[in-house]
Amino acid sequence: GDVRVTTRFVPQEPFTGLMGVLHETGQAMYDLGLPEAWRDQPVPRALLQQVVEVAMAGPTATNSQPMRIVFVESAQGKERLRAALHAGNVAKMMSAPVTAIVAYDLDFHVHQARTFPHRDVATGYRADPAHAHDTALRNSTLQGAYLMLAARALGLDIGPMSGFHNEAVDAEFFAGSSLRSIAMREVEDEERPRVHELAGHAVDLGRRHAAVEQQRG
Repeated sequence: GDVRVTTRFVPQEPFTGLMGVLHETGQAMYDLGLPEAWRDQPVPRALLQQVVEVAMAGPTATNSQPMRIVFVESAQGKERLRAALHAGNVAKMMSAPVTAIVAYDLDFHVHQARTFPHRDVATGYRADPAHAHDTALRNSTLQGAYLMLAARALGLDIGPMSGFHNEAVDAEFFAGSSLRSIAMREVEDEERPRVHELAGHAVDLGRRHAAVEQQRG
């Protein structure tokens, strides 16, 4: 079954639009009706690499590509994460085959000469750290959504998680670096059955969006 997502984007409030995309993506995945329990089956690392390559192909401002990912697979790595999680998320994370820590790199602009060679944008980012921070946060959030869509397109189940303490994760995994965590993703190989089909759900979403547009008009 497929599900389509419609959200609103206001150019003057780009971060609100990005968060709306993330929310609607999570809701769409929930609406797919998959069972909550993860299966005890590892995800091939080659497949994880393919997911990342597809996600990184998505557009970002000035091709900044600020997202950085740490895949946590081992029991030792999961224990390092445990203390940072909200209580309701511990069991889910510990049982997931892979947990992806999605972070943004405050020094993303050091790579801009290679990723955006036709214009010098790195100088502006270095001169305005606040702008660089906002660019990194917004675009890594967008890339986090790309990551979920790429995983689903390549046959993986993936669920977003924001119920954790960022400071604790940063201290444990990114101390002394330019990386800051924004979210987590739980990933597993997909062979679980769908609970229901969603043939008409995309139509419902479209109608809801049309009704909102009529009210604005």
